[in-house]
Amino acid sequence: MLACALEIIDREGVEKLSMRRLARALGHDPVSLYRYATNKAALHDGIAETVLSRLSVDPTRPRLGSPAAHRRPLEAVLTLLTRAGFSGADALHSPKRAR
Repeated sequence: MLACALEIIDREGVEKLSMRRLARALGHDPVSLYRYATNKAALHDGIAETVLSRLSVDPTRPRLGSPAAHRRPLEAVLTLLTRAGFSGADALHSPKRAR
């Protein structure tokens, strides 16, 4: 469901994503989606978690350039998260993954 929602966002933009649009793409009744995401905000949270879980940093990569250049991508992600409503602490929190 989240992968399909992300495909819609990639193809059409986040403003075009709705529970009805997602249900149509999945071939299901919109009401059935609420079993997995209680509302559109929960759906967006799941999509954000999916995207963020795909991010990785190669710790063996040698540092090239200034320290400020290395901080810019991280600061951009943190800004994005805080603008989306996460507190500073939550934006920095790394949840433990289930094994």
